[in-house]
Amino acid sequence: MRRQADGNHEAHGGVAIAAPCNRSELLTPAVWQALAEEMRLSDRELQIAQGFLDGLDERGIAARIGISEHTIHTHVRRMYQKTHTNSRCEFLICLFVSYVTHGRHYG
Repeated sequence: MRRQADGNHEAHGGVAIAAPCNRSELLTPAVWQALAEEMRLSDRELQIAQGFLDGLDERGIAARIGISEHTIHTHVRRMYQKTHTNSRCEFLICLFVSYVTHGRHYG
């Protein structure tokens, strides 16, 4: 999946998929820290959550933060347990709901 020169996204199986970007930078460090406390995420789990939001896969997250993919999987499993979720999509929805519900108190 690559972003084309015109800014559009390539289609994958008929579905347009956004290329990885830095969406996590839309939230301030104070907001990220508050979300981590709210969701009981460790610093490493917070980095992985930011990678999820940026659209990175496990390999991309592992390369970004300098740990193995196996370790990423271990952290992701714990993140899902803490948030009672079963997938990346559910986790990101939980993150979004926490931000929308409590966002006015962050930062």
